[in-house]
Amino acid sequence: KVNFGTGEGLLLRPDRAIYRCGETMKLEIFSTVRRGTAFIDMVRGGQTLLTMSAPVADGRAVHAFDIPQDLFGGMEVRAYVIQSNGDIVRDSQFFDFEKERNVILEEIASMEDVPEEHVHEVLTRNLWPDHPLGTPIAGSKETMTAMTVDDVRSYFQHWYRPENLVVSVAGCFDEAAVFAQIQEEFSPLPAGAVSQPDGAPTFTPGVQQIESEISQDHLCFAFPGPGIHDERRFVYNMLSNALGGGSTSRLFETIREQEGLAYSIYAHHASYWHTGMMGVYAAIAPENLKKTYELSFAEIRKLREEPLPQQELDLNREQLKGSVLMALESTFNRMARVAKSYMYHGRILPVDEIIAGIESVTSEAIRQLARDRYTPEQCALVVLGPTNGAPLDGVPL
Repeated sequence: KVNFGTGEGLLLRPDRAIYRCGETMKLEIFSTVRRGTAFIDMVRGGQTLLTMSAPVADGRAVHAFDIPQDLFGGMEVRAYVIQSNGDIVRDSQFFDFEKERNVILEEIASMEDVPEEHVHEVLTRNLWPDHPLGTPIAGSKETMTAMTVDDVRSYFQHWYRPENLVVSVAGCFDEAAVFAQIQEEFSPLPAGAVSQPDGAPTFTPGVQQIESEISQDHLCFAFPGPGIHDERRFVYNMLSNALGGGSTSRLFETIREQEGLAYSIYAHHASYWHTGMMGVYAAIAPENLKKTYELSFAEIRKLREEPLPQQELDLNREQLKGSVLMALESTFNRMARVAKSYMYHGRILPVDEIIAGIESVTSEAIRQLARDRYTPEQCALVVLGPTNGAPLDGVPL
C-alpha cells in the first residue's frame, strides 16, 4: 500500500494505490518547474529506501519501475524537482530533514574525537560567550534535537532572498549568457528585508584547563583581532605571519626547530564584520606543556618590545604578497575572493590595492599593534588534555 506525498508546486499521480512486489508502478509528475529532473523517494518509517529520477520536460515527467521484492508493507512515495542551484533555493521542501538532523548530530559527536578542532571550538565559545560568533556552526545536541522542520523553513524563507544573495562567477564564460541564466533561475525568488549583522561581541579573557583522556595537551590561546573593515588588518596579517605563519616564523623556529617540543604549532587569525581574533595553537606532550607555554609568550613579548628587523619584515611581506598572487592561479579562489570582497566591501577590491596595503606595513606599526593587543587582560586561553589539573601560572605577559 502506497501513500503519495509531494512538495508545493508538484502533483504526483500513480496508476493505482496498491501493488504487489515485482509489479510495475507507473508515475506521472506535473511540476511548476518546466524543465530539469524529478526525484522520487520510496520512504518507510522516515527512512529513504530507494531513490529514482526522471527528466522533466514542459513541466511533466513520467517514470515506471518494477517494485523490488524487499519493498513490502506500507510505503510512502515522495517526489520533488531540482533543476539547478537556483531551483534548490526556490523549491527546497526539506524532505530529508530527519536524516540530515542525524548526520549533524553525528558531526557534533565526532568533534570531541578531534582534539585540535574541539579545543578551537571551546576557545571560540569562551571568546564570545553571549554572541552568535561564539556558538558552533553545527549547533549543539540540545539545539539540534529541539529543532523542527518549521524552524528551518522559517530561517530559509527569511534569509534566502535576493537582497542576501551574491552570485560570483570566475573563469572562461559568456557573460551575457550567464547573466541571462541567473535572471531566469533566481528572479522567481520573492523579495525580502535585508537583515543587519549582529552587533559587536565583547571579547572575554580567561584561562580554562579541560582534562581529557588523550595523549597530548592541546594549547590554544587568542587575543582580539581586526574586523573586516579595520584599517590595520594588513598589520594584523603581518604580525600573525611573523609570529607563527609558517616554517620561517618565530614560533616554528623556537618551539619546533630549536627545542623540538612540538610537531604542530602555528598562529592563525580570522576577521568578521565587527571583530576578529588572533590565535596560537600547539599540540605537545604533557611534560612539555609548561615550557612550550613559556617560550610562546616569550616570543610574543619580543614582538612587543623590539621592532621586527628589516630582513624579517621583508621576508614576511613577500610571503603575504606571494600567497595573494598564487591564490589567483585557482579559479575557485578567484570566485571566492570576488564574492567575499563584494559582500564585505560592496566592491571588488583590486589586487593592486591589497598588495599596496601589505607594502605599507612598517616594523613600528607591528610593534605598536603587538603592544595594544598582546596583553594579559585580553588573552583567552584553553588547554585540553591529560593535565591532571596542574594549573598554569596566568598569562606571562
